[in-house]
Amino acid sequence: MSTMLGFLTVIAAKLLQITYLHRNSPQSPASVVLTKVQMDVLIANTPPKLKNGVECTIEWAIKAIARLGGYLEHRKGTAIGI
Repeated sequence: MSTMLGFLTVIAAKLLQITYLHRNSPQSPASVVLTKVQMDVLIANTPPKLKNGVECTIEWAIKAIARLGGYLEHRKGTAIGI
């Protein structure tokens, strides 16, 4: 149990760091907080239509991580159910 807690603590700290950077400087390069391997995994899991001209910024990384968790990007300003 303590091994799992230690593992999850590291992940939580990294997510807090990237969330803070997203709020303050979303156009900063993702390499500030992510390793090359982590960025390669996010690029590999990016849908083909979004891969064209991808800039590896903090904002892009947040969206890519959210998509791994099941987030579906919706267009802004559209009402659901109308």
